[in-house]
Amino acid sequence: MSADTITPGRTVARVTTKQHLGPDAQVDDKAIVIAPIDPTLTDPFLVLAEDWFSQPGFDWHPHRGLETVTTVLDGVLEHGDNIGNTGALQTGDVQWMTAGRGIIHRELAFRNEHAHTLQLWLNLPARSKMVETRYQDLLAAGRPRVTLPGAVIDVVSGTIAGVTGPALNHWPVQGAVVTIDPGSAVAYALPAN
Repeated sequence: MSADTITPGRTVARVTTKQHLGPDAQVDDKAIVIAPIDPTLTDPFLVLAEDWFSQPGFDWHPHRGLETVTTVLDGVLEHGDNIGNTGALQTGDVQWMTAGRGIIHRELAFRNEHAHTLQLWLNLPARSKMVETRYQDLLAAGRPRVTLPGAVIDVVSGTIAGVTGPALNHWPVQGAVVTIDPGSAVAYALPAN
């Protein structure tokens, strides 16, 4: 085996436990999976939050210099922004929002019913901090899939088993929704970078 075919081993730097934060003025319940304690340890991943909300949800608020990747785990998420983008995302849908030079938007539970979401904040590289804003609604029904024995991988971003996801982004992030049948196992190789 030549030196350029050797893949260095990866090691676990730390193990953290999801922090349960409970309800607040915006949400019925909240947990933080990646906390913004020391971004140098997780950059470009700044925050990963899990939220359960009915009302008021996240009314008008600004973002700048980052991308948010929101996955709807349950319910319907209604969104809108100050430049006219609106929509509703259902269970399994993903929204990739590039805030870039700045945007004011909102995320609400449709009809004040309920929504359960995971939202990842990605720090934009310095060269991309002031890019144009962009919304990408990556609906579950339209995403490419890799079907394996006992598992289905919906490809959102990057390439998995020769299948490329539709997300346009500023980091080479591999994102997927992996569904594994009970009692099954699947090998899922993570890119070294």
